[in-house]
Amino acid sequence: MTVHLDTTQPPPHPPTLAEAHALIDLLWQVVGQLQTRVTELEEQLRLTSRNSSKPPSSDGPAVQRAGGATEGSGRRRGGQPGHRGVQRALVPVEAVDQVHPCVLK
Repeated sequence: MTVHLDTTQPPPHPPTLAEAHALIDLLWQVVGQLQTRVTELEEQLRLTSRNSSKPPSSDGPAVQRAGGATEGSGRRRGGQPGHRGVQRALVPVEAVDQVHPCVLK
């Protein structure tokens, strides 16, 4: 049961103690509903792609990705100094059907 209170109006001032207790009970119920709703919304905020079935693109920019867990070796990427390299051997011109000259501009 959801109770909606009109908060645009001034708060009610019940004339009797019984009515005041009824109002307190009603407000206590509303506070409980609001606390439940806040808890649900906070749980939704804590969901990320790592703890739910959401895709990583829905995480947003504030979520830290778990990349770079391993430390690098200190070397730069690519071929290292002193490496002789590996290249594909050229096919002899006699074994080729067509030759397309490519001129750099």
